[in-house]
Amino acid sequence: ALARNLVVETASGNPAGGASPTHLFGIAVDAQGNAFVADYGNRRILMVTPDGQSTTVIRAEESWFPTGVAVRGGELYILEIGHTPSYTPIGTRVRKLSQEGRITVLATVGETSNPPIAVFNWMRPDTRND
Repeated sequence: ALARNLVVETASGNPAGGASPTHLFGIAVDAQGNAFVADYGNRRILMVTPDGQSTTVIRAEESWFPTGVAVRGGELYILEIGHTPSYTPIGTRVRKLSQEGRITVLATVGETSNPPIAVFNWMRPDTRND
């Protein structure tokens, strides 16, 4: 295990980004040692640097919740599930956050979408994450 009972705090002891991380799902580490964590409960991706500093990198839109994250070439790939407040499923999607800060929806799967085929090549286990 990389971490247990993760509580990310600022130097002042307050929870990072104004909210304690809840329902942590996916984690990825880049070449610089930064950990990116999918914080489902706060609908965000949290970056934790090797020296313990934390930053909210991206927030999910309303009704979407991150469940996984991958990093490759300085870009983040975020797996999200969507549901209404009454937990009616909306679908699943993958978003990309580029190094320049551009957000792109790469694929969606659900009742209101037409998913492209073979979008997930970057997830092959034989590729290197760097």
